[in-house]
Amino acid sequence: MRLPPFSLRRLAFALAAGLALTAFAAAASARTETVRWEHADTSTVAGFRILMGTTPTNLNQSIDVGLPTASGGVFSHQFNVADGDTVFIAITAYGPTGLESTGSNLGYLPAPLGAPGRPQLAGN
Repeated sequence: MRLPPFSLRRLAFALAAGLALTAFAAAASARTETVRWEHADTSTVAGFRILMGTTPTNLNQSIDVGLPTASGGVFSHQFNVADGDTVFIAITAYGPTGLESTGSNLGYLPAPLGAPGRPQLAGN
């Protein structure tokens, strides 16, 4: 069955609007965090990895941030985190041959406080 052209335009518009709303909702459910770290001697460092997870014992995600420019000896990197998540992080350094250091001390980015719970009317 062939649809009239105006119907195809409406369908395309509806799909585009739906995708835009989905993208907006996804963007609204994330927050941007900045992690900062120092390294005593970067002469043998080719880059850094940020290890992260939602529990301190399971850092199951990593971001290779390369070798960012330090400001006053402090490196930093921004990334998105789901709004409700507390994220635990550690940093590793790797050299030009790929050998990687052990993880840094463990840090965390707490989830922002949400709205308080709903009140309950007394006696009803």
